[in-house]
Amino acid sequence: MIDAMIGGKLHGKPERRTAKNGKPYALAKVRVLAGNSTITGGVVAFAEPVQAALLALDDGEPVALAGSLTIKPWIDREGRPRAGFDLIANAVLTLHHAKRLGEDFSPPTERTL
Repeated sequence: MIDAMIGGKLHGKPERRTAKNGKPYALAKVRVLAGNSTITGGVVAFAEPVQAALLALDDGEPVALAGSLTIKPWIDREGRPRAGFDLIANAVLTLHHAKRLGEDFSPPTERTL
Protein backbone atom coordinates (compact mmCIF):
# COMPACT_ATOMS: atom_id res chain seq x y z
CA MET A 1 0.00 0.00 0.00
CA ILE A 2 0.99 3.57 -0.64
CA ASP A 3 0.39 6.50 1.72
CA ALA A 4 -1.44 8.95 -0.52
CA MET A 5 -3.40 12.17 -0.75
CA ILE A 6 -5.83 12.39 -3.65
CA GLY A 7 -8.30 14.97 -4.81
CA GLY A 8 -11.25 14.42 -7.10
CA LYS A 9 -15.02 14.37 -7.37
CA LEU A 10 -17.47 11.86 -5.98
CA HIS A 11 -18.98 9.51 -8.51
CA GLY A 12 -22.38 8.65 -7.07
CA LYS A 13 -23.66 9.11 -3.55
CA PRO A 14 -21.57 7.50 -0.77
CA GLU A 15 -23.26 4.63 1.08
CA ARG A 16 -23.21 3.41 4.66
CA ARG A 17 -22.86 -0.34 5.06
CA THR A 18 -22.47 -2.72 7.96
CA ALA A 19 -19.74 -5.36 8.15
CA LYS A 20 -20.44 -8.93 9.28
CA ASN A 21 -19.05 -8.01 12.69
CA GLY A 22 -21.74 -5.32 13.03
CA LYS A 23 -19.44 -2.31 12.58
CA PRO A 24 -20.50 0.42 10.12
CA TYR A 25 -18.34 1.73 7.30
CA ALA A 26 -18.82 4.08 4.34
CA LEU A 27 -18.18 3.34 0.67
CA ALA A 28 -17.67 5.89 -2.07
CA LYS A 29 -16.34 6.13 -5.61
CA VAL A 30 -14.07 9.00 -6.57
CA ARG A 31 -12.88 10.16 -9.98
CA VAL A 32 -9.46 11.81 -10.13
CA LEU A 33 -7.84 13.62 -13.03
CA ALA A 34 -4.74 11.86 -14.37
CA GLY A 35 -3.27 13.74 -17.30
CA ASN A 36 -5.91 13.88 -20.02
CA SER A 37 -8.06 11.12 -18.54
CA THR A 38 -9.78 10.24 -15.31
CA ILE A 39 -9.28 7.29 -13.01
CA THR A 40 -12.13 5.97 -10.88
CA GLY A 41 -11.43 4.29 -7.59
CA GLY A 42 -13.15 2.95 -4.55
CA VAL A 43 -12.91 4.54 -1.12
CA VAL A 44 -13.76 2.90 2.20
CA ALA A 45 -13.88 4.74 5.53
CA PHE A 46 -13.98 3.02 8.90
CA ALA A 47 -13.40 5.97 11.28
CA GLU A 48 -16.68 7.63 12.26
CA PRO A 49 -15.62 11.23 11.47
CA VAL A 50 -14.43 10.22 8.00
CA GLN A 51 -17.65 8.26 7.40
CA ALA A 52 -19.76 11.24 8.45
CA ALA A 53 -17.85 13.62 6.18
CA LEU A 54 -18.24 11.32 3.16
CA LEU A 55 -21.91 10.58 3.81
CA ALA A 56 -22.68 14.30 3.99
CA LEU A 57 -21.59 14.70 0.36
CA ASP A 58 -23.47 14.14 -2.87
CA ASP A 59 -22.62 12.98 -6.38
CA GLY A 60 -20.16 15.30 -8.15
CA GLU A 61 -18.92 17.16 -5.08
CA PRO A 62 -15.16 17.76 -4.78
CA VAL A 63 -13.26 15.94 -2.03
CA ALA A 64 -9.66 15.47 -0.88
CA LEU A 65 -8.74 12.23 0.87
CA ALA A 66 -5.68 10.81 2.61
CA GLY A 67 -5.02 7.18 3.42
CA SER A 68 -3.60 3.88 2.19
CA LEU A 69 -3.85 3.48 -1.58
CA THR A 70 -3.62 0.31 -3.65
CA ILE A 71 -3.41 0.57 -7.44
CA LYS A 72 -5.70 -1.83 -9.31
CA PRO A 73 -4.84 -2.39 -13.00
CA TRP A 74 -7.52 -4.01 -15.18
CA ILE A 75 -8.42 -4.64 -18.83
CA ASP A 76 -11.56 -3.08 -20.33
CA ARG A 77 -13.95 -4.78 -22.78
CA GLU A 78 -11.92 -3.57 -25.76
CA GLY A 79 -8.76 -5.11 -24.33
CA ARG A 80 -7.18 -1.80 -23.31
CA PRO A 81 -5.27 -1.60 -20.03
CA ARG A 82 -6.87 0.65 -17.42
CA ALA A 83 -6.01 1.76 -13.93
CA GLY A 84 -8.12 2.04 -10.82
CA PHE A 85 -7.44 2.27 -7.12
CA ASP A 86 -8.75 1.39 -3.69
CA LEU A 87 -8.21 3.84 -0.85
CA ILE A 88 -8.73 3.23 2.86
CA ALA A 89 -9.42 6.80 3.93
CA ASN A 90 -8.26 8.05 7.32
CA ALA A 91 -8.75 11.79 6.62
CA VAL A 92 -11.08 13.84 4.44
CA LEU A 93 -11.36 17.49 3.48
CA THR A 94 -14.43 18.86 1.72
CA LEU A 95 -15.59 22.35 0.79
CA HIS A 96 -17.87 22.16 3.83
CA HIS A 97 -14.77 21.80 6.04
CA ALA A 98 -12.93 24.52 4.17
CA LYS A 99 -15.74 27.02 4.72
CA ARG A 100 -15.58 26.40 8.46
CA LEU A 101 -11.83 27.14 8.43
CA GLY A 102 -12.45 30.69 7.29
CA GLU A 103 -14.64 32.86 5.15
CA ASP A 104 -11.88 33.53 2.62
CA PHE A 105 -10.83 30.07 1.48
CA SER A 106 -9.03 30.97 -1.71
CA PRO A 107 -6.10 29.12 -3.27
CA PRO A 108 -2.64 30.32 -2.22
CA THR A 109 -0.99 32.94 -4.38
CA GLU A 110 2.71 33.49 -5.02
CA ARG A 111 2.64 36.09 -2.27
CA THR A 112 1.26 33.66 0.34
CA LEU A 113 3.57 30.77 -0.57
